[in-house]
Amino acid sequence: MKTQQYLKEVTEDIESYRVRKIKWAIDEMVKRGEKLTVYKVQLYAGFSGGIKEVRSLIEQELARYY
Repeated sequence: MKTQQYLKEVTEDIESYRVRKIKWAIDEMVKRGEKLTVYKVQLYAGFSGGIKEVRSLIEQELARYY
């Protein structure tokens, strides 16, 4: 019972993970002075090109950044 409760507390859903990783990639790229594009952020964050949901999340995060 305690194990299940602990796992629920420390795990995150896939979308939260993706958003966190995208924000990290954007922050790192800004620190390096790199030009931000959806494709470059996607590569830097380590996501493959075929995931439409990731592309959409990156677009949303870039819109908040600019």
